[in-house]
Amino acid sequence: VGTGWMDREHEVFGFTYPDMKERFAMLEEALAYLSAAFNPEAPGFVGDHYRLEAFPLAPAPLGTIPLLVGGTGGHKTPRLAGMFADEFNVYPGPDMGERIERFTAAATEAGRDPDTIRLSSSGQVIAAATVSEFEDRMAQDAEAAGLSREELEAHYEKRHTPRGTFEQVAERLEEFAALGVTRFYFQGVFTPSDTGRLLDGLGVTP
Repeated sequence: VGTGWMDREHEVFGFTYPDMKERFAMLEEALAYLSAAFNPEAPGFVGDHYRLEAFPLAPAPLGTIPLLVGGTGGHKTPRLAGMFADEFNVYPGPDMGERIERFTAAATEAGRDPDTIRLSSSGQVIAAATVSEFEDRMAQDAEAAGLSREELEAHYEKRHTPRGTFEQVAERLEEFAALGVTRFYFQGVFTPSDTGRLLDGLGVTP
């Protein structure tokens, strides 16, 4: 659950897309709403954007639907994750540690144990067995995207995309793990053979 970010997606489906300040206000209310909806004992929820009357729920759910909150936000996103999330998806970046610290503080302040909330991350991963193979892959991807090699590198640098040889990417993912991240979601289009080769190269056991 997040604030949304792809302008074109909202245009295509006709979703309202207010400014970021209002979207964060809507997100906070949505998380409180969902928390109330999943809890049969909750007294309902009333906000400026959403409301949910208290109602008897029978049969009661056996559990809850885990709430995952994620994004690149440095302050509001970690705070909301600490308050409501079952999983905080921390996008790669040099301030990952700071965002995790803010999340931990918010969870503690909300009376929650941050150690019971999963930390994850996600993004593209560009990896190859050798430097030469990696450079070939970058050249092919740049050509397919209609970009120069330098422009593609700048794009990945802006997104803090783990890239390089398998060993280099594994080291980057280990840095995430050292911050408490226990799961990484690979984004992109993968064939089964691509996935197997990537996992084998990174030394990951499915």
